[in-house]
Amino acid sequence: MSASEELRVLFLQYEGVHFLLDRSQCASSLFASEVQEVGSRHRYLRELLRVGDERLLFFDLQLFLRETFHARSGAGAQLAIIGELAGFESRTRELFRRSVFPSLERLELDTGRIAFRIPSDTVMRSLSPEDLAPHNVSIRRPLEARGLLALHPTERSMGFLLDLDRLVGSRLLFASARRKEADE
Repeated sequence: MSASEELRVLFLQYEGVHFLLDRSQCASSLFASEVQEVGSRHRYLRELLRVGDERLLFFDLQLFLRETFHARSGAGAQLAIIGELAGFESRTRELFRRSVFPSLERLELDTGRIAFRIPSDTVMRSLSPEDLAPHNVSIRRPLEARGLLALHPTERSMGFLLDLDRLVGSRLLFASARRKEADE
């Protein structure tokens, strides 16, 4: 991104922390009203989202962010953002093609898109590259590999620019439900 380019982001505000999602990774958004629970061993993947006649895997990004960053949000109703797998890296697409979708064949899912639950008070913002700061060089590579690309410090909050492709590809959203529940 050049210095003159703006980055359009979805701004997810929590108490003392916020997260930025690159708008280009989000094909559309809607209220998460038609949700179906499914049995799953994954903590952040226990639902499907109906969009028209299709059913999409529905990752609970809000729960992941709250638990991982100990973030609190007062947002009520949930939004869903839809990501097109065709726009993700080949490694992430292969993860779904080879491992995820074959094991869920019986659910008759849309295999071209996935969805993420986010807070209802999410807003769109534009940032310039100068608004972002790199991670410390000693921890940059592991954080970027998990989808935490940059920092966005403000007076009231510390922010993190997230890459949904890398986050999903890192398999963090496929965490075992049993392991997390054992920690509680």
